[in-house]
Amino acid sequence: MKQLAVENSYRLSLSGSCGWQLQAVPELESWLQQFCRIMELQKSNDQKLPLLRCLTEDRYGYDRKTLSTNVGTHNIHSIIQFPAVKLIFYNNRDIDAIICKEGIGSKTQGFSIEAMPYLLYPLHNQIISEGGLLMHAALAEHEGKAWLIAGKSGSGKTTCSNQLHGKWKSLCDDECLIVKNSSDGFSAWPLPSWNEFINNGNSIRACTTTHGFPLCGILYLEKGNDSNISSMNSALSTLSLYYAALAKCIRYYQIYDGIARKNINGIMLNNTDYLARQIPVYRINPSYCNNIQELLEKIAGII
Repeated sequence: MKQLAVENSYRLSLSGSCGWQLQAVPELESWLQQFCRIMELQKSNDQKLPLLRCLTEDRYGYDRKTLSTNVGTHNIHSIIQFPAVKLIFYNNRDIDAIICKEGIGSKTQGFSIEAMPYLLYPLHNQIISEGGLLMHAALAEHEGKAWLIAGKSGSGKTTCSNQLHGKWKSLCDDECLIVKNSSDGFSAWPLPSWNEFINNGNSIRACTTTHGFPLCGILYLEKGNDSNISSMNSALSTLSLYYAALAKCIRYYQIYDGIARKNINGIMLNNTDYLARQIPVYRINPSYCNNIQELLEKIAGII
């Protein structure tokens, strides 16, 4: 069995927190470099970090029990098949691998981008276990503070983001991480809009892993609301935000068996309940998206 040879390593973490070391075989080096440019990740050779290895199944063989690498042979706990990749989990749970389907480096742009979010699975899993969430939402930023704009698909999150101007900035319009801080507050971290890279090869919004933004409030877009702004009670906020989180976390559902899936659902529900109790949530009619900045400024007390 051929051993993995790597040269460049990158650190995947948020603001220097415990993270993972990303490596790729030569055939996938340019693909990993593109991912790291999108995520603004820096090179790192921290041997203490757990490794996430990017391999190709056509040249780097493995069986259902072991995988051979340059640091030894590891027992495999499970292999999960996705459309673009396979994820490998080891018995010690601190060294994972991602197996990219044959020829991913020469496939279309969309196929290559489609596989990238799976590199973030360990980070997402850690954030959720620590009280945070992966959310299907947009982020608006004003003078260093963040406002979450959530809602069902097609409710107008991107439209709202595109309306922001002046001192207001659109950090992302599709998905973000909500991280629970030690002070019981939350910070928001924008993630790439992968479809923008698939469709356009680039994005007008930059991603950062060096710092988050304090989360001050949440706007939930929902049709049928008579007034332009109304507060949501904690029960309705919890349910609405839970489904906003589920819309993105379902990407990884194949990883969990039935019991584990119920457990992760319970954790996400608890996390959204706590978030809804700590951060004010406002319901906004999507027909007011063209005035989203004015509504944000009213809520924030700027005007």
